Amino acid sequence: MKLLRTDISSFIYLFSLTSLFPLVYLTQNSSYLLWQIPPLNMIDFPYRIMVLIIFLASTLSGYLARNKISLFLGLFLVVYAVVGNFSLISPSGFFRKNDAYYYTNDATTTAKDELTPNWVIEKPKSRYASKVEIIFGRAEINQLLYNSKSISFQLKALSAGSLQINTIYFPGWKFKMNNKEIPIGYNNPRGLITFAFPQGTNQISGRFTETPLRLAADIISLMAIIFIISRLIYVRKG
Repeated sequence: MKLLRTDISSFIYLFSLTSLFPLVYLTQNSSYLLWQIPPLNMIDFPYRIMVLIIFLASTLSGYLARNKISLFLGLFLVVYAVVGNFSLISPSGFFRKNDAYYYTNDATTTAKDELTPNWVIEKPKSRYASKVEIIFGRAEINQLLYNSKSISFQLKALSAGSLQINTIYFPGWKFKMNNKEIPIGYNNPRGLITFAFPQGTNQISGRFTETPLRLAADIISLMAIIFIISRLIYVRKG
């Protein structure tokens, strides 16, 4: 058992060490050409790999505590890194805006719209006039309530038609009409949610739910957390 732990420990050490150097190289100016090659060119900000570098460096630092010389060397490097970058601790400037600025900011939160679904061909050029719009037919919208993950309203339709919810469709959105699930579409240039409605008074509700894939990912994450905690308890008892 002790030999197995030693082999695993050695593997983690070698893997972390051999992975760290290429990642550190990617932070240098000389790696510019590599950033033009897929899949690296799909990373919007190269400094995102700092997450991996910090993790690997933290893993390797655990091995420094095995003897006094390594521990002293590790402490020296930490102090050197802090002192050498002390001038970078304070921000070079501040961007102070109140909440009203962000409420009316129509730009996306990404550099290249990488989080925008593929079916969005045409980006919105202005803020929508209303959350729900009638595409064709005669209808009235009442009791409209909505937030980022749900919407509900009463639809009084004098004739059959279709409407548009000014929310970009994303897997997980489900809509009900009079408590019965209805099919929805998003086959339009802006990828907005649309569906047909019959004549009469109808109660519409929509909710953003978990897809089977996201639910499976949540379960895997939960199981991983339970496994890690149980392993820590087992190691301490052992």
